[in-house]
Amino acid sequence: MSASPVEIKRKKLGKKVDGLYHPPGSLCDGSLPRIDIDIRLTNEEELDTLVHECIHHTLPYLNEETVIAAGTMIAAILWSDGWRKTDDNATGL
Repeated sequence: MSASPVEIKRKKLGKKVDGLYHPPGSLCDGSLPRIDIDIRLTNEEELDTLVHECIHHTLPYLNEETVIAAGTMIAAILWSDGWRKTDDNATGL
């Protein structure tokens, strides 16, 4: 498999208020080939977030509701199949 066309950065993003991060736990603004993911997310939240942002990156014309629905379903399928990070320093599945 070739190298990712998108750089994935993990760092603190915003504050957690009422269980949600403000700004959200990730960012993919389309201007850079980069996805920022909050390091405070659980592994399951991180998987969901990464799938969500990858959908935004690859299919930028989709509306947010469609991205949320598809991303959540894909992440749930992967999680139930046992996909996990191998260690805290892993940059992929």
